[in-house]
This record gives sequence, structure tokens and C-alpha cells, in this order.
Amino acid sequence: MARRQFYRFRIHAGNQFRPWQLGRQSNPPPKTELAEILAEPTEEPGNGTVSNNAEREAIAQSATFADRPNGTQKVTKDEAVQPAANLADPQGPEAIPTDSPLLEPRRKRGWSWSLVWLSVVLVCGGTGAMALVWLTMLPPPPNCQQISPLAADAERLYCAQQAAQSGELKQLIASVELVKHWSTEHPLYSSAQSSLAEWSRGLLAIANQKIGQNQLEAAVEIAQKIPPSSPLYQDAQAEISAWQQDWNQGEKIYGQAQAAIKAQKWQEAWKQSQALAGLTNEHWRQRVTALRQQIAVERLAWQQLQRAENLAQANTPEDLSAAIALLPKITPKTHAKTIAETKKVTWSKDLLKLAAAQLKQQQWESAIAIAEKVPPGVSVLAEAQDLIRLSRAYQAAALGKVPGKPLHEQLWSLVTALEVLRQIEPGRPLYKTAQAQRERWEMQRQDLVNLQFAHTLANLGQVPALRLAIDQAKLVVPGRPQRLQAQTWIAHWQKEIQRVEDRPYLAQAQQLAKVGTVSSLRQAIAAASQIAQGRALRIDAQTAIATWKRQIQVVEDQPFLDQARTLANQGNLGKAIEVAGQIRSGRALYQEAQDAIYDWAAQIQIAEDRPILNEAYGLASQGNLSQAINVAAQISYGRALYGEAQGAIANWSAERDAILAAREAEARQAAQDQQAAPAETPAETPAEAPATDDPEPEADPSGAAEPTYSGEPEPPTDSAPSE
Repeated sequence: MARRQFYRFRIHAGNQFRPWQLGRQSNPPPKTELAEILAEPTEEPGNGTVSNNAEREAIAQSATFADRPNGTQKVTKDEAVQPAANLADPQGPEAIPTDSPLLEPRRKRGWSWSLVWLSVVLVCGGTGAMALVWLTMLPPPPNCQQISPLAADAERLYCAQQAAQSGELKQLIASVELVKHWSTEHPLYSSAQSSLAEWSRGLLAIANQKIGQNQLEAAVEIAQKIPPSSPLYQDAQAEISAWQQDWNQGEKIYGQAQAAIKAQKWQEAWKQSQALAGLTNEHWRQRVTALRQQIAVERLAWQQLQRAENLAQANTPEDLSAAIALLPKITPKTHAKTIAETKKVTWSKDLLKLAAAQLKQQQWESAIAIAEKVPPGVSVLAEAQDLIRLSRAYQAAALGKVPGKPLHEQLWSLVTALEVLRQIEPGRPLYKTAQAQRERWEMQRQDLVNLQFAHTLANLGQVPALRLAIDQAKLVVPGRPQRLQAQTWIAHWQKEIQRVEDRPYLAQAQQLAKVGTVSSLRQAIAAASQIAQGRALRIDAQTAIATWKRQIQVVEDQPFLDQARTLANQGNLGKAIEVAGQIRSGRALYQEAQDAIYDWAAQIQIAEDRPILNEAYGLASQGNLSQAINVAAQISYGRALYGEAQGAIANWSAERDAILAAREAEARQAAQDQQAAPAETPAETPAEAPATDDPEPEADPSGAAEPTYSGEPEPPTDSAPSE
């Protein structure tokens, strides 16, 4: 828009300058003789006089004008009449011959003036065309980065409009300062006023932002930058007055609202916020939201405190922790915050009581979890930390009592527990409890040292060392903390002595079994049987004996199974089944033999039943579905092809049912058509056989009736319908 206005100004300014008007300021050119602008007279052949009276009169007037001084062009009445009288008589004394030398220069001067005027017309036309092209051609926009102070107002206005588009306060003020003194006679006044209104709105917007930022003086200063020449000047002055008035009134209302909040008079505080919202000052209107939020925060603080108290009444770790977690959410510097700090200490003590109860029940993890819920910054935090240390000490000591854990790890766990107890300083509420437990764990540590020494001796693996280890473990007398563990290790080492004593018998048996013959296996079984019941290696010996007995059975029964497979490969399946059946139940190869027998029996059944099933397939392909079903039903349950036969029967039954359904539909349609047709003479057409739901039965050539299929063969029923 700014560029368009700039171009409009250039065109407007150009219209004020017309080069061809410069001639009006000079004197008009002197008028020439009339004979010089007239056309040449025409001559008649053989006659040297003027052809008509009009020409002669013009020549006479020209001569008369030529005798006058320059600038005198007025013709008197007598002078105008006299030439006419002279020209009326062509033979008069003043008649001028046409071939007179007086007329020859005048003819040449007439052509010269015509050329002069033609040149003037061409020059003026070309100048006008060039001016029109110059006026309609858009000039390039000015470079606002290097604008000269002497630049045209249009260029400066254009650059001011471009700079004001940034919306920055400095640019807006500079743009306003540029055009605020332009008068109404200025060619760009209309465009400048439009831009000035827009810039004034921008300044008012920034001033309103300052009001919202609690900067009344800055807002007034910015609004006063709007000059009286701006269309928004009155609006700006009204805004300034309203700001100052509302500011004073807003301070009073805001103070009353704060007093109501302190007194917990929520309705009164809300009423004052509504009064504050009625002010026109944007700052106080923006403070309404903050004030109402403050009212809401104060009310919420009391509500949260009440909610926390309701939760704490359950007196469970979760509820107490949730109640304490609500307290930090209460906004600081509120009245409810002071009461919340007192409640925090009370509820933290309740958590410690619950944690101590879990500690007595040996629920270490639970006690630690509850004690950790005590928030930081309360007076009972140190006591909660001691309770956590005591719980961790119990937990570490308990980890050392896990069955099967190495002695050195048990000893390390106990040392860790003792170290944790030492962190509880004298004078703490839990110091006496920690000291009592510390004495007991010291005794347990001494027992673990004795057991660790005994365990080191037992690792030698020799019978004398094992007996010394047992004697060392017996030092843990009844009543000591590690008495049960000592007895467990003593039993283990006694078993280890038995293993050392019986291992030679088992090794001898395993060596005999490596031969693999029946006699060597029997000798191995006899050697392993020397390990008496109740000894440590008794189970290993019995396991080896069972394995060797199985090997003997394989050696004895493998010839029967090999012979049966040979017969089966020769096609004598029945004989193969008979030979494999000699392997009795419970023998090592019994299951393998039974699997082979099952396969061979299936082959026999397939060979017997395949012709029957093929016959059924043939009947079905011919359309005799009922006969095909009867034939396939001969394959009884449990046979190898029973599943295939039953699948085919199901398909054929479905196909037959579809055919019967189609016939029934055709019969019903025919009956409906016959009822809808008009009555005719019975003699004209023979009566058709009525349609029935049952199709005409088809004779079974084999004489067998169609069975009703239900997954297994059933007794035959009525004959099947024709397909």
C-alpha cells in the first residue's frame, strides 16, 4: 500500500508540471502576413491574372497588413471594403498580375511555415507521449536503509510505513514524529492520516501492555506520544484519564480484598474481585485473575489441609504418607501452611510407631519402607534414620541365615550388620535395643568362626580331616545361635565319609559294566548291590543298577525286534507282528516293539480297506451318493482308513442334502405356479403328479438299505432317494 501511495504521489506531482504550459508565460508570437499562410493561387492557361475575386481580395488584404507596423492587426471598415472594390475590376489600376515577382517569395515562405508548424506538432506529441510513459511507469522503491534527509516526503513516508510494521515502540514513535505536523494541504495527508491512525493504535496497544505489567507511568508516557493530529488523539487522552482514575480506585479495592482474604471471608473477597473487574483499567482487570487465584489458593490450602487430616485419620502408612505428601502442595505464605507444619511432625511420629511395629514382627523391608516415608526437615527425622539402620542390620543378619549360603558370606553378612549397629550413637532412643542385639550377634560371629575353621578342614576331603571337622563343629553347644547350622554340617560331613568309603564299590561296578556283555552287566549289578541302604551312595548305586538291567533287556530282546522288522520288509506283516509281540510289557524295548506293531497293523488295514473306499469313490463319481455312503460305512471305527472314510461320508451326505433341498424347492415353486394359473378344462391337459417333500426312492441294486450317518455306522433304514 505504501508503495502504491508513493507512486500515486509521483503521478499527482507530475500532473502539476506541464511543459507545454511554459509558453503561456511569454508573449505570443508575432502574426505573419495573411498571404504567407494562404495556398498558392491557381493560374489559368494563357491568362496571368488571378482566377477569382476572393484571391485578389486576400492578396490585397495581405498587402495592407504588410504595410502596417508589427502587432497592428486591426482592419478598418474602409480597408476591408476597398480591396473588394479594387478586386471587382480586374482591369483596375491596382490589379496585380499573377506572374508578378511580388508573389514568388510569399509562396516559398508559406511552405516553410507549414513545415515549422508540423515540426512543432511532432515535438509536442512526442513530448506528451514520453511524459505519459514516465507518469505511468512505476519507479523503483527507495532504499530505506540509506534514506537521505533530503528525500521526498513520499519516500520518507514509505520508509516510515515499512519500519512501523515491526511493531516496535521506537519505530512507531519515529513514524508518528514524521507525519504529525503535516497539514491538510500536504499531497500525502490522506495516506499519512491512515498510517498515523494505525501507528496510534499500535502505541495504545503497547501502553495497555504496560498497564498490564503494572507500569502506569510508562503507559501514560507512551500514550502521550500520540499527537493531536492523530485520529485517535481523543481516544488516547480518554484512555490516560481512565487509567489514572481506575488506578487509584483499583488500589483501594485491592487492599480491601486482601483484608478479606486474611480474615478468611471468601465471599467478601470475591465481591471485591468483582468490583475490581468492573474497572476499565486493564492492569486491575488483569489483577482480577490473580486475585481470584489467590482466593482460590487460600481456600484450596484449607481444603487440602482438611483432606490431609481426613486421610491421616485412617492411621495407615499409605494414608499418613499421602497426607504428608499433600502438605507441601499447600501454597507457602498461607495461614493453612503454619498449621500444616505442625501436622507434619505429628504424622511423622505416627509413621515411626508403625515402622517400629513392623520391626518387631521381623518385617524388615516393610519397616524400612515406612520409616523412609518420614519427610525431611522434621524433628523426628534422626530417629527415623536410626530405625532404618536397625532394620537394615536385621536384614543383613537374616541374609546370612539363608540355607546353603557359604559360611564366609554368612560371616560377612553378620559383620555388616554389626557395623550398621555401630552407627547408632549413644543417647538415641534406639541405642539400648541396638546394643542388646549387638551382643547376641557377637556370639553368633564366634560360632561362625568355629564353623568356618571346621569347613576348611572338611574341604581336604580325607576321612581323618572330616572327622576333625565334625569335632570342631561340635564345639557349638546347644543354646548357641549357630547350633542348628553346626548340626547340619556335621550330618553332611558324615555323609561325605560314607561316600569316601563306598565310592570304590561303585567304581568297580562301573568298570565291569563298560564291557557291555550280559555276564559283565550282572557282575556290575552284584558289585553295586554291596552298598547298603541308608548309605550316601545308595541312590547312585540303585540308579546304576536300573540302567544296567535295562541294557541286559535290550541285549536279550533286540534279536526279536530285528527279526520282526526283517519279516515286515519281506511283506509278511502278520508274522512280524507275532514275533514282535514276544517282547513282554515292562521290558526296555517294549514300547519300540509296540510302535512297530501298530505301524504294521495299519498297513494291513489299509490294504484291506482301500478297495472298499475306492469302490465308494467310484459310486460317488457316478452320482450314487447313497450307495457310496453305504459302502464307505463298512470301514469300522479304529481302522486306519476310518478317518478318511468318515470325511468322505460327510461330504457326500452334505451333497445329497443339497440335492434334496433343491428338489423340494422346485416342487414348491411348481405347486405355487399351478395354484396361480387360471382354471382350465381337465380334458385339455393331463393332470400332473402332485409334488411331495420326499423324492422318489431309488432301488438299491445291492439290496442294502441306506444307513443314517451320525459319525459311526448304524442299522439301515428305508431305501435312499434317487440321485
